[in-house]
Amino acid sequence: MRLWAGLVVCLCGVIAGAAPPKLEYTLDGVSPLAEKRIEAAEDFLSAKQWDEAFRLLDEVLREYRRDLVEAEPGRWVSVPRRVSEITAALEPEGLAAYRQRVDAQASELFREAEAAGDVPRLERLVTEFFASTPAEGALWRLGERYWQAGEIAAARDVWRSLIAEGMIARNYPSPTMAQPLVWARVALCHLLLNDIDSANGCVGRLYDNFPDATGTIGGREGLLKELILETIEERRAHRPAGGGSAPWQGAGSAAETRVNGLRWSSAGGAVPSFGDRVVQEVPAAWSNVLLASTNDRVRALDLRTGRPAWPSGKREDDGSVFETDPAPLTDPWPRPLHRPAIGDGVGFVRLGVGGKPNRLSLLQNDTSRIVALDLKAGEGKLLWSTMAGDLDRSQSWGFASSPVVSEDRVLAVVRTPGTESQLGVACLSARTGQRLWLRAVGTVLSEADPLWGREVLVAASGRIVLNVAGLVALLRLDDGSVEWVVRESRREGAGEPGSDLTATIVPLVEKGTIYAVVGPRTAACLDWEDGRREWTAEFDDEIEAAVARGERIVAFAGRSLTGVHIWSGKPMWRLRFPDAGMGPGWQAGRDLFWSTNEDLLTVDLARGSVVHRVPLPFRGERGREGIQGGWLSGAAGSLILAAPAGLRVFEVGPSADGRGATR
Repeated sequence: MRLWAGLVVCLCGVIAGAAPPKLEYTLDGVSPLAEKRIEAAEDFLSAKQWDEAFRLLDEVLREYRRDLVEAEPGRWVSVPRRVSEITAALEPEGLAAYRQRVDAQASELFREAEAAGDVPRLERLVTEFFASTPAEGALWRLGERYWQAGEIAAARDVWRSLIAEGMIARNYPSPTMAQPLVWARVALCHLLLNDIDSANGCVGRLYDNFPDATGTIGGREGLLKELILETIEERRAHRPAGGGSAPWQGAGSAAETRVNGLRWSSAGGAVPSFGDRVVQEVPAAWSNVLLASTNDRVRALDLRTGRPAWPSGKREDDGSVFETDPAPLTDPWPRPLHRPAIGDGVGFVRLGVGGKPNRLSLLQNDTSRIVALDLKAGEGKLLWSTMAGDLDRSQSWGFASSPVVSEDRVLAVVRTPGTESQLGVACLSARTGQRLWLRAVGTVLSEADPLWGREVLVAASGRIVLNVAGLVALLRLDDGSVEWVVRESRREGAGEPGSDLTATIVPLVEKGTIYAVVGPRTAACLDWEDGRREWTAEFDDEIEAAVARGERIVAFAGRSLTGVHIWSGKPMWRLRFPDAGMGPGWQAGRDLFWSTNEDLLTVDLARGSVVHRVPLPFRGERGREGIQGGWLSGAAGSLILAAPAGLRVFEVGPSADGRGATR
């Protein structure tokens, strides 16, 4: 009989007007029986009783494949991951015994994967038989498949595990693969990820350890160290201005990217306002269509003018393309916290309960839904609508986050009502809206839950990162299985009563690394593969988001803006302002656009200096309370600022006078 146990994690959050309430998490799928069997297997390994040890590990893999076990305090990993960590660390005698036991089965799986060109089989092999002899070839081939699919960070991580010097936590034991070729592949991955410093580090290893190694790169033959160095210089010379994620990058140098003027504002009187409705989502753009939503309707606006994207001809046309019955909104957040997802010309928007629902009314309605709207050819036509209540009739689920889209799937955080609120992730078909899987991750125990609605998902490389205050989890996109969970205990008294900063948690997933806020004043750099901490950084002020990554700096925002070194977490600079910041900002290459309640700032990430400042509210707007600072988004030469009372869109690009707009 299988015995299940939840793991309790104590946290502190903040709720307006009260002392910080105590929160507890229980994690789903933590198996104490699997942990005890793994401990017994490790005892057998220490005694060199190989058959007994490997028999127990086989049983654990077979019976508890989807369960979690504690690998170290504060970190839980899947059973296959934990078993592979143990076998990869075996001494030579134990490794030989292990390979004698599993190599035949692993070889058969490798042949099947090669014959079918099957990535999932390769992934299964390197997960379940990581230390086997065939796994070395499977790791190399899997890296090639990821490379061909454009998943460069995943390819880099797979190839790094073949480096004999142990660059990461779990390295393949005693690799026979030609090390210069492995170093060259890893260097090329770093280059494509614009991580020049790491690529140079790989070149240094080639110079020191393999100075005479030859090969072919880009059709050129020669010494690998010289070929990669030449490629680095070419990449540096031709890299687009800024790099980064902003759609307007490349228009001049990063230092010239400035706010040049106000395109339009919903507080200016010239475009439809939002009236008494609260803007709940940070708008997202497709082409020149801007999707903006309240809790009961979606508007499609022209990004350039703020007027309806597809005018209906009606006198009171506000651009609405979908409406539903208004949901109860007991206490709206002081700013939008999420943004709709757009994939292949389709917009995916969450509607229903928003803001801070109390524990009695939480999700007890039929309005929580995700809708898909055709932006490419249908002028916002409804393609499908999925109600949260239909995900599982035995549970009262509600969508707690906006959706994210990855490949052909749409994902969102889901929660149940009450003082014991289940926390999970739902995956829908992007084409039909049908449920593909729903995975419960844990339960939040609290009478006053300040975290609801602040959960965030990020999709990358076939995985999903879930981040909520003090907890980070990595799930597989294909089936929702949890690969690892990391948590940070939050200390009593963290945060100030009335603060809304300490629980707005936004992770940054960049170049195969996760930068996450794990406590009110604590951030961590987590290894993508297994959740191990590469570093932890403590801050003097509350932080709420990892906002940008430069070549050597990652910036965190909250009551101040702080840049730390990407390799160590060491503070490099800090900017403090009279009022608190407003969310994660928007990166444009080497610059970060960031908003406080009174100013729109352009910050040089490398130096930590404000290179441009636009006072808010902007001229020509009506002085309406609440439409000052807000969260930022960008598209098509525009910077979008969202506040609960409305939107304003700025023109962004090279500044003619080098200074940009002023009041």
